[in-house]
Amino acid sequence: MSVGKRIRSAREAAGMTQAEVAKELGVSESSIRLYELGKRQPNDEVLGRIAEAVGVDPHAFIEIETGSVRDVLEILFRLEDACGLVPLEDGRLDVNRMSEHAPKLVAAIEKWSEMRRRLDEGEITGSDYEAWKSRVG
Repeated sequence: MSVGKRIRSAREAAGMTQAEVAKELGVSESSIRLYELGKRQPNDEVLGRIAEAVGVDPHAFIEIETGSVRDVLEILFRLEDACGLVPLEDGRLDVNRMSEHAPKLVAAIEKWSEMRRRLDEGEITGSDYEAWKSRVG
C-alpha cells in the first residue's frame, strides 16, 4: 500500500476529514488530498505531524518494498535479527523465545491472528481490519 493510501486509511480510521487533518497541520485541504493521491510526497516532518493528528505511529506510513521474493526475504532476515524469527524445516516460521524482542513479536502475531480470524468470520469488515493495521504500533 502506498504512503498516500496509508495516510487516507489512517485518517478514515480516525474518523477525520481531509479538511480536519489540514486544519490540524495548518496546511490546505488540497495538500492532504495530493498526499493521499500520491501526487505529492510529504517529508518526514509532515508525515510525523499527520501521524500525530490521526493518532498512529509514524512508522505506519513507511512504504516497504515487497515487489520481489528477495525484498520479502530481506524483511524476514531483518525480523530474524531483530526479533528472533526463524524458519522451520517444513517452511513455517517460528520465534526463538530467547530473543530479546520475542515476547513482543509473539504478542503482536497473536493479536494479528485474532484480527484475521475476526475478518475471516465476518465479525469485522475489511475497512475495520485495515484501520486496525494502521493503528498497530
